[in-house]
Amino acid sequence: AAWAGGLALAWWRCRLADGVVIAGCGMAVVVAIAYLDWLGRVPELTVSQRIAAVLKEAGAREAALVHYKEPSLAWYAGERGITVHEAGESELFGGGGFAVVTRKGIAGMAEMPAGWETTGAVAARLYNARLLSTDILVIERRPEGATSK
Repeated sequence: AAWAGGLALAWWRCRLADGVVIAGCGMAVVVAIAYLDWLGRVPELTVSQRIAAVLKEAGAREAALVHYKEPSLAWYAGERGITVHEAGESELFGGGGFAVVTRKGIAGMAEMPAGWETTGAVAARLYNARLLSTDILVIERRPEGATSK
């Protein structure tokens, strides 16, 4: 309120320089609030952070990015000591360990590889050619005979 009052008074008294300074300071406050508070809580902007947390909680040390190949995930996973690499669907048939896939990507596969189980999921909206709402799954393939945690 004090900002708006000061701005109105500066314009009313025809003090252009004062009005510009007051408006600029107010804009700086608005931008700071947006970047430091609001943007950090937007779910669409924290998908990679949430996936990295799921990988850490599941005990992953390495993960293959099969359907979700967002570069920022490498940063957030790296902060937690997890190495990630991009991979194709064929890696799901041969390897083990952890993989990051989408529910729609798994549903679209002709054949679901055996031995994988979901260890966590993150609801997300992905923006590519169109808005795509899906779950991003962290899946794990355990060696034969191994039990779940």
